[in-house]
Amino acid sequence: MTTHAKFGYISCTPRVKLMLNSGSSKHSSSYRLVSGSRSFALKSCGIIHEKTAPYSPQQNGLAEILNRIIVERGRCMLHEGNLSAGFWIFAFICTVYLMNRSPVSRLPNSTPEEAWSGIKPDVTALRPFSCPAYVHIPKAKCTKLSFKTKKCVMIGYEPGTKAYQLWDPQARKVIVS
Repeated sequence: MTTHAKFGYISCTPRVKLMLNSGSSKHSSSYRLVSGSRSFALKSCGIIHEKTAPYSPQQNGLAEILNRIIVERGRCMLHEGNLSAGFWIFAFICTVYLMNRSPVSRLPNSTPEEAWSGIKPDVTALRPFSCPAYVHIPKAKCTKLSFKTKKCVMIGYEPGTKAYQLWDPQARKVIVS
């Protein structure tokens, strides 16, 4: 079952067999997805829509386990890199990026990224979170005797490109390089 609430279409494929919905919010996107005639479309494709009790994350076991893993790994990355808690979003996004490119036991000889896209991910450009990285300064911004690089800290991977997200501690800004 492939669904996309934004575009409003549903097609039956064997991807999703069960959809859970937290009962805590009537305005969540999954609630809007199954309202009205779409709930009939889910049933016609063999999808079971189950709701959980409001404010009871224990009923959503696998998602809660994955959230805990992401938080623990992100916290370790921040601690190991001596970065403040303000960088939590970069650590968590980097954690998910790495988890999607790491082998898992449920997918033999594959990664989640490969199972989703059908393309084997290139892991040659992976670098440790918070490792030193040097940004090239273009000739137009350099004088003859100035440095041609600037030392930064790698805090993530830029989505959709092969670039890195780097933290410049002197200028206190994120640079994509």
